Amino acid sequence: MIRKYFEEHKSEIITCMKKLVEIPSVKSEGTEDAPFGKHCAEALRCVRKMHIDSGFETELYNKEGYLLSYYRGGDKKRIGLFAHSDVVPGGDGWIYTEPYKFLEKDGFLFGRGVEDNISGIMVSLFAARAIKDLKLPFDSTLILFTGSNEESGMEDIKAYIKNHSCPDLSLVPDVGFPVCRGEAGICHIWAESPRCADYLENFSGGSAFNVILGKARAVLKYEEKIFESLLSKAPSEVEINHENDKIIIDATGISKHVCAPEGSRNAAYYIFNLLSACEYIEEGEREIFKNAAKLLKTPFGDGMGIKDSDDDFGRLSCGNGMIRFEEGRLKLSFDIRYGCSYSAKDIEACVFTALDKIGWKMNLDSNSEGYLYSASDPFIAAVEEAYRKCTGDIKERAFVTKGGTYARNIKNSVPVGSVCFRKHPFDLPEGHGGVHQADECISIEGLIDAMVIITEMIIACDKL
Repeated sequence: MIRKYFEEHKSEIITCMKKLVEIPSVKSEGTEDAPFGKHCAEALRCVRKMHIDSGFETELYNKEGYLLSYYRGGDKKRIGLFAHSDVVPGGDGWIYTEPYKFLEKDGFLFGRGVEDNISGIMVSLFAARAIKDLKLPFDSTLILFTGSNEESGMEDIKAYIKNHSCPDLSLVPDVGFPVCRGEAGICHIWAESPRCADYLENFSGGSAFNVILGKARAVLKYEEKIFESLLSKAPSEVEINHENDKIIIDATGISKHVCAPEGSRNAAYYIFNLLSACEYIEEGEREIFKNAAKLLKTPFGDGMGIKDSDDDFGRLSCGNGMIRFEEGRLKLSFDIRYGCSYSAKDIEACVFTALDKIGWKMNLDSNSEGYLYSASDPFIAAVEEAYRKCTGDIKERAFVTKGGTYARNIKNSVPVGSVCFRKHPFDLPEGHGGVHQADECISIEGLIDAMVIITEMIIACDKL
C-alpha cells in the first residue's frame, strides 16, 4: 500500500525534483530576508509551496533561513525530519547535462543536489504525505525542517535550536542506509607561517576545507639560478614556466574528500618540497617551505602530532584544502576529522603545540565534537529493524561516518539514507555521478525505495 502510493505519485515527485534542481541554491551574499543569498531563499520558498500544496501547516523563518512544516497526528511525541535545500557549487566537467539543468535519463535523475539533499527533502515530504493521505496509525506530531545553510556553516540549524526545543526523536535523511550511529568530530583551522622573504610573491589553491588540494600555484620573482635549479629538480607533478620576470610553478595532485583521503596527493606538497630543496633560496625561507611540506605530506595528522586510530571511526584524517598568501605569510587550511577518543580541546591543544614548535600560528575557524550511539541503543535498533522489514537485508549494520550532518547539532537524532543505490545502466567516469561530483544522479526507483523505508522508520519512532 505504501509503495503503491509513491509509485502513483512518481511524476509529481520528479516534477518537484526538477523545480529544485533548477534553482542554483549555492550560498551567496545575503540580505536581511535572505541571509544566505537570494537563490537559497528562493529554494526555501519553493519547498514551502510544495508543503502548503500538500496540506501541511508551515512557518517560514526568512531571517534565519529555514522552514518548518507540521503534520499533527497526535501529541504522543514530536518526531523530526531534517533536510536542506542548499547545494554545493555546480563545478565543471559535466557530461550528460549542466549542473542546474535537470535531466531524466534511463530511470535516473541528474542535476546538482539531486542526492545531496533534494532527495532528503522529497523523502521527508512524501513520507509525511503518505502517513497523512493513507491515514496510517500515527500518534505523534511530525516536524519537517528544511534548512538553507547546511553546506556552508549550519547557521540555520543553530538558529533553529536557539528558537525551538528539539523533537523527541529525529531522522536526518542525508547519508546511507540502514542508519548512522555516530559522526566524527570536525575541526577547521588555519595555520599561518612566519613572514616569508621576498622570493615568494603568491601562493594559491583550493576553495573548500573538506577537499584535499588537487591544484596549486606559486609565483616567485625570477632569478636565473633559482629557475634553473627548480627545473632540474622538479618532479613530474610540477610544471615550471618563466613569464614576465616571474617563475610560475603549477602542481597537480590527486584530490579526495577529507573523509576518505586514502590515495590523495596534495598538490602544494610537491611545490613546498621542491622549494625547500633549492639551494639558492635563503635558508630561513627554505625552513618555512620544509615545515609546510611536512604538514602536508600525509592527510592523517602526522605533521600535526595528532596521529590516531579510533576503534569506531578508524584513522584520524587531517587534510589541507586551501592555501592563501597574505601580507607575506602563507595560510594553510586544515580539516581534521577525529573520533570520540579526542575531545575538541584535545585537538586544539595538539595543533597549537605542533604549530608553535615551528613558529607558526593557529587560527581556529570552527570545532564541532562528534557523537556515538551504541549499536544496541533502542533508537538505533528500532530504525535498523524498520530497514530490515522493508528490504529483508540482514547483512548491513549501523555504521559511523566522518561526514557531518544536521544530526550533530540535534539531540536524539540519527542520519539515515535518502536514496537507495541502483547500478547505473550507462558508463560514468570515475569521479562522476556521486554527491558533490559532476553528473550527480540518483535512481528514481532507489528514491521510492527510500521513501518506503523512511515511512516505516517514522512509524517505528512513533511506536518506540
